[in-house]
Amino acid sequence: SLTNGTIREGNAVGDTIGRLQLTGAQPGFSYTYALQPGGADNNSFTISGDTLKANATFDYQVKSSLNVLVKVSDELGGSYNQNLTVDVEEVAKLISGTAAPR
Repeated sequence: SLTNGTIREGNAVGDTIGRLQLTGAQPGFSYTYALQPGGADNNSFTISGDTLKANATFDYQVKSSLNVLVKVSDELGGSYNQNLTVDVEEVAKLISGTAAPR
């Protein structure tokens, strides 16, 4: 799972989205996380340790949610893939200029 599945649009590349967590993890075991081919938007993300990070600047108007496929592996060679969704939060924009006609 992902501790936070939302990022604000206009983010910087490298911004943290959330921490990857394995439900039912065995105490004392170590787990690794990697992007798995097949995720529709994998190129928009990187993983550092157990942290999912932005590899692009997101725009809500272009795409309001993205899909990433993560492979979780344990130290005994077991693994599984998990699809995760990251929602892009729209940021209110100040519109400059004249007021709209009535």
